[in-house]
Amino acid sequence: MGQKSKRLILLAALFEASRMLTGATSALYLMRKGILEREIAFLRMLQFIIVLGMDASLGYIADKYSRRASVLLSVLCAACWLLITAVATHKSLLYVGEAFNALSMALASGSFLALLIDTYKKEGGCSTDLTGVIAQYTQSLTLSMAGGVLIGSFFPLDKLDHLWMLAAILCVCIFAGGCFLIEDDRKKVAHKGKERLRPRLKDVVGRDVRYIFGTLLKKRLLFMCIAFLLSVAHFKIVISYTQIVTRTNLPHLNNSYTHATVLVLVLLAQSFACYVIKRKSPSVFSLALCTMGIFASLMISKMAYLNVGLWIASFFFLVSLQVSVSSKIHNRIDDGLRGTVDSVLNAGSMVFASLFSWIVYRGYSSIGFIYGFSIFIFCAVCIANASWALLNRSEKSA
Repeated sequence: MGQKSKRLILLAALFEASRMLTGATSALYLMRKGILEREIAFLRMLQFIIVLGMDASLGYIADKYSRRASVLLSVLCAACWLLITAVATHKSLLYVGEAFNALSMALASGSFLALLIDTYKKEGGCSTDLTGVIAQYTQSLTLSMAGGVLIGSFFPLDKLDHLWMLAAILCVCIFAGGCFLIEDDRKKVAHKGKERLRPRLKDVVGRDVRYIFGTLLKKRLLFMCIAFLLSVAHFKIVISYTQIVTRTNLPHLNNSYTHATVLVLVLLAQSFACYVIKRKSPSVFSLALCTMGIFASLMISKMAYLNVGLWIASFFFLVSLQVSVSSKIHNRIDDGLRGTVDSVLNAGSMVFASLFSWIVYRGYSSIGFIYGFSIFIFCAVCIANASWALLNRSEKSA
């Protein structure tokens, strides 16, 4: 991996660490600012709507004009979010800050990884197998996020304003550093075998939309996309219920330090998964089987500490599955629209996660959280397995 790729990964890791400084205490801080518990859910819904509505379009603009600008704007929007939240004296400002946070997430979604892969290829990296660079990127992010959460959790509750200000200042510093260290990649990227003749914008957009969906709906790639959407949706749901699992199984340790510790262990499990993937890429089928085994064990386990341990271990297999499938997808898509495809898949995973969250909620209210959730995951990963079985069969017959 070249120096430019390493610098980009470093900036992404520092950015995530700065954001996650507030991760362990963000809900508590917002409640101290006057936000009610039910209003936190509304803030998350606002974030969901903005990201879902703008993700694909911002990814497409970044692909066409400048991924570098999209990355830098993402960091700047994050700084605005942190600063506005820190100085807010009214609820309306907290909503404005959350809008900047959502915009930052949408800008980064299709830009960081696409820019990294493009930079990696230009520096002579292997263009036929991107598992290593994607795993390295994911590992760096998870380690930095773990560090950010751990540091932020030790800030006194009466000093959280300073923590948010510190995170905002760090983002501004990262933005300034990125202006000098990140190079633009749009000047040399073009569609494979196609010459740019400056056609009308309407024709360009129409052609690209047909290409994206035509590519994603191809027989081989379609099954990969299904498996990817399922794995990412599972990950989003599992991470959102981690605090509930901790509180349910360890009620006598229900404090911010316990939740921060569990979150750090979750992030370390993800990082270890990337470490393993970089050195030996296991089959997706075996990863899916192990994932099913973890959640099947949760269905029958009645030991509180074992439940939490299995829950943390599940992230190892979920992230391994996600990185493996993601690398296979990126090996097969056009460089010029990589960010757009990434954004479309991210938006799709959000829709899947929202739909499945409702199923989990129904299972939680009727037969208990662990049992309902585990049955759901078990069935969904079976679907992913079926997709990969069909994929392998189609590849052998091709």
